[in-house]
Amino acid sequence: MSNATETERKTTQDAAAALIGRTIVAVRYMSAQEAGEMCWFHRAMIVELDDGTLLFASADEEMNDAGVLWVERGDHEVCLGRLPA
Repeated sequence: MSNATETERKTTQDAAAALIGRTIVAVRYMSAQEAGEMCWFHRAMIVELDDGTLLFASADEEMNDAGVLWVERGDHEVCLGRLPA
């Protein structure tokens, strides 16, 4: 990361601190109520970690709607798409 910006370095450090060593304990779609509380029209996949951290995709940095998660393992890809709220 020699060409990384300060923002990229800081964000990467924050992500590493929050995620490395954690264990996934559940994978689910957010409920219609959770989507509604965020004023979203779609429900995103949620990955729950052992410390209560929730990972989910947003359509953009302003959290305007749910996004999709991509899972890649070798040459196998899975799109965890969003669902209508």
